[in-house]
Amino acid sequence: MKHKDISYLVNLVVYKDGRVTCYNSSFEFNYELSELEQLFRNGTFFTDFNTPTEIVLDNFAKVTLEKGLYATKQEEKYKELMDLYSKLNDKKTSLEKCREAYYRYLEHPSDYSREKLKELYELIPEHERRYLGDMDNKDSDYVRIIYRPKDKREV
Repeated sequence: MKHKDISYLVNLVVYKDGRVTCYNSSFEFNYELSELEQLFRNGTFFTDFNTPTEIVLDNFAKVTLEKGLYATKQEEKYKELMDLYSKLNDKKTSLEKCREAYYRYLEHPSDYSREKLKELYELIPEHERRYLGDMDNKDSDYVRIIYRPKDKREV
């Protein structure tokens, strides 16, 4: 998080009522979930950087990082937070909705069910898509169905 021109490593906690607390030992901010998207867009919250960036690690150290190597995109982190909020409110996450669409497609394969599957697949944060399948295959069958529908599945 950028705060007063300083970058901090912070904790974000999402609550059932839509509040979000951002904190470290130096400060605490409370937001509404509806405010988060703008805070990610304007760079207040960030997940990646292209120039050397000094980051304060909560009363421990200041480190200068050259660039993020395996950083999650900001939009994807926002999607993850929205899924946390859904889960807290006993609603289905994007992963659960996609998995249901996958099973519907397997039962009734059609262009419509494949398009619905694609739509729901792309709502899942990229870094979590690997959890759709097992640890060996990850999301490979989803990718095959969505992007290479002519390839047949070997059973």
